[in-house]
Amino acid sequence: IVSAWVMLFNSDNVIIGAFLSTSAVTTYSIAGTIINYFRGAVAAIGVPLAPAVSHLDASGDTDQIASLTKKLFRYLFYLSTALCIGALVFGRDFIFLWMGPGFEETATILHLLVIPAAIYVPQSVSNSVFFGTGRMKTLFYMVISEALCNIVLSVWFVRIWGIYGVAVGTVIPQFIIYAFVYPFVFHRLIKANVREFYQYSITIMSLSVLFTLPAAWLVKRFVFTEGWMSFAVSILLVMAVSLTGFWWKIVDDSDKQKILAKIGR
Repeated sequence: IVSAWVMLFNSDNVIIGAFLSTSAVTTYSIAGTIINYFRGAVAAIGVPLAPAVSHLDASGDTDQIASLTKKLFRYLFYLSTALCIGALVFGRDFIFLWMGPGFEETATILHLLVIPAAIYVPQSVSNSVFFGTGRMKTLFYMVISEALCNIVLSVWFVRIWGIYGVAVGTVIPQFIIYAFVYPFVFHRLIKANVREFYQYSITIMSLSVLFTLPAAWLVKRFVFTEGWMSFAVSILLVMAVSLTGFWWKIVDDSDKQKILAKIGR
């Protein structure tokens, strides 16, 4: 599984270096690094989940596993969608502030890669459920399928669209696997209703868009000008609105009480 992940995360740069140029690798890897930060943050959340799931699985408490993962999905789909909206609206400005002018291709690649990230990044936490329940073979088949499809499509499309073709070859298997295959296999494992998963995930992503996108557009239109200070202020304003919606509509009442109790202490 780890070897398949290494192949998945690094194959794009190898293909670009082989078919295009080393400078194109830099152009692409900047956008890929930003996406990997999103993925890494969610993967870190899932690390302590594996032993808890293993304990529940040994006790035969699959209902508790389903309830736990449902709550995590609800929270992560909202936050991941908000992050992806921020990358779509402010990603170009961030890259230009960070790297300087001349990285227009990087900004376009980031926009391509970030679209399916709202779907697959929240679900990456469920990898811990596969590990915790001992279903590593099932996870391996899905990861290696994504890696091989990524390589085949990227090699095919790089000859047609160049560096953008590699991004398209990465996005297509991500969307198909994590929008259709992964949810079906995972919810069959935990004996949960996959139709319910689609219902609440679409609802939560829509709520995230409703709170975050108008705020991001207004801030980008009327507040952000240039420079790191104004960029930071703009991000904080959008975060304030988005997190308000998260607290109001997404966070469970029991979790609100726990958070307020910790703040009170």
